[in-house]
Amino acid sequence: MIIKELFKITINKFLKLFNLQLSRITLSNNFYYHIVRTLNNYNIELVLDIGANKGQFAKKIIQYGYNKEILSFEPIKSVHKQLLINSEKYQNWKIYKSSAFGKNVGRKKINISKNTVSSSFLKINKNHLDIEPNAEFVGKENVKLLTLNNFLKKKKFRSKKIFIKIDTQGYEKNIILGGNKVLNKVTGIMIETAIAKVYKSEAIYLDMIKLLKRFGFKVWSIERGFTNKKTGQVLQMDIIFINKNEL
Repeated sequence: MIIKELFKITINKFLKLFNLQLSRITLSNNFYYHIVRTLNNYNIELVLDIGANKGQFAKKIIQYGYNKEILSFEPIKSVHKQLLINSEKYQNWKIYKSSAFGKNVGRKKINISKNTVSSSFLKINKNHLDIEPNAEFVGKENVKLLTLNNFLKKKKFRSKKIFIKIDTQGYEKNIILGGNKVLNKVTGIMIETAIAKVYKSEAIYLDMIKLLKRFGFKVWSIERGFTNKKTGQVLQMDIIFINKNEL
């Protein structure tokens, strides 16, 4: 036991040079583990992965045991191509044609960030760029907008238990408002939301909690998101909401 501890201390001293640490993996401390527990608890049959980027979220929930249907949406064409490649070996994971969601059907220009994950329909705040310089916008692309109202009214979705994950860099409120007629049929929603605004005109977490409460949802779980590593300030968090009719 003493030798193991000395070995661990030595390894951690070396890893500290690279800002890394050796530690035991505990599933109960992993947010994705709890997401999958939630999906399975409510017998979710379909996850709508809105703002999929390259499929990081879908791959994680599959890794932690979710084996029902996933449908991912990504508007940026170059990223969408990579998303298609990343999903190829998973039978339960499908990719919708390149498109985004909003309050209304139409077309809208999206700002493309250098790192692609920070791409947004909204303008970015300076505090975001100070923490993550690769969030800088380097281009724009005209993309197709869908609405949850139109998408979920299709007959094939009417009898499914649905969970919606929305990670759209400040545009979440618009997507929720575009689903005002169908959200009562949805079991759960997960959104990324701001504590301190990182995009101009985005709704902060208190507004989003009130909005989803209005549509009949209650907070189920919360996880720390985008954080200033120098100061420890949390700027964004992920919140899972469950339809009160399911509780």
